[in-house]
Amino acid sequence: MQILVFVSTGGWKTIKGTDFMKLYFTLIELLVLVTIISILGSLLLPVMGGAKYQSKLTQCIGNEHQLGVAISRYSSDFNEFLPRLSVNVEGGCRPAIKYNGVDDRPLLQSYMSLNDVLVCPLTRKIDLAGSSSNNVYSSYELWFGSTVLAYESEGMMKITDTLGWNGNQFKVMASSLDAWHPAYWQSSHPDRNVGLLTPRRLNSTGILQSLWMNGNDPARGNIDRNFLFTDGSVEQILNVKMLDTRLKPIPYFSNSTTARLCYLPAQ
Repeated sequence: MQILVFVSTGGWKTIKGTDFMKLYFTLIELLVLVTIISILGSLLLPVMGGAKYQSKLTQCIGNEHQLGVAISRYSSDFNEFLPRLSVNVEGGCRPAIKYNGVDDRPLLQSYMSLNDVLVCPLTRKIDLAGSSSNNVYSSYELWFGSTVLAYESEGMMKITDTLGWNGNQFKVMASSLDAWHPAYWQSSHPDRNVGLLTPRRLNSTGILQSLWMNGNDPARGNIDRNFLFTDGSVEQILNVKMLDTRLKPIPYFSNSTTARLCYLPAQ
């Protein structure tokens, strides 16, 4: 039996049926090939996802390094003083850079690009610099330029200062956000396995915030965190549990009705 086929280099050509079968896959061979490709894909996807996560986690470290350089430049220009975060009127590290009409963005923008430095690669992209929202939050706990609580005098106002709380001393100027609230947990990094944290962007009530949150109960899985210290170094602590004993609690902010806690490595 002869079969007429079209050959791209020479037009139509007659070949024997047995030769034709040798040139092309059978249906069974195609199904086997598709199955093998599917299996390989299922094996590679977690690896590729993990590599993507590690890349963004490394970018987050880079963000904190850039933030440290910007803070150091400011400190050099202003006799070791750190940028005063006026929106943190209650003290703590509430990561707002604009809050109810008080706007710290012009102060910070003189030394860094807000969208490049203060938006964590592991969260959704938002426009911190150009937002007209009433309340604009970064992806990081900003401990510099504020007292621990409104009624406390101790805080990180100069590059040589430390934070003191409940007998612990901290030299952390900024860190990836991970804050406990009695009604929810919020973080700038996703939990690795449990998946209790989900992406959330709040802007319907004048808030611009890009975080991972659990709004059902104050819980999350293990996360990886980055911490910027006063000497400009960045430390990474992996698989941080809720209430992790490697970290010590410090108020995120406090007022008359509620108190929230963050957790930092103590000296």
